[in-house]
Amino acid sequence: MSTPAGVVFDTDVLVGASLHDVGTWRRWPSIPPISPSRYADCLGIVGDPFIDDWALWLSFGLLELAASDLADPSRHGWDHRMVERYVQRLVEVATDSGGGILTAHKVLGPKAPDRVRAVWGTAVGARAVLIVSDDDRTHRHSPWPVTKGGYASYGTHAVRADLFRTRVDAARRVR
Repeated sequence: MSTPAGVVFDTDVLVGASLHDVGTWRRWPSIPPISPSRYADCLGIVGDPFIDDWALWLSFGLLELAASDLADPSRHGWDHRMVERYVQRLVEVATDSGGGILTAHKVLGPKAPDRVRAVWGTAVGARAVLIVSDDDRTHRHSPWPVTKGGYASYGTHAVRADLFRTRVDAARRVR
């Protein structure tokens, strides 16, 4: 078997996926086919026990940010135990996929938002191929938008959740 490619999900993906099958998170959708939830599909891609093409990498900082979003009363208002269970489930998915948890590298200056620094630092630390994020601030640091022709031949690249799931869906259908 080949080594799975490293991927990092931004907090928007981690939090969005939490809204699928709330409370158990035993199973996210298996791709193909895609489901109505792009974020749940992303977790389903890395969490599929029968296909090992993507390894999810997380950092303590990303998990902390996702947990604070879920616990925030103005956003989701989850109680501490439920947040803890969800974070534990994310850790299981990451390690089962061939990825894991690490301490993010410091790669961006202090003017970058914490969320952006956390996701890019995790990607650099894991040597991930992709970041999946729907946050425009994360995409501003990707080499793709600033290279000739829109493509770069180096480094980690950021893609939107819908693009990630549809491309993986297409790739898996031709196997």
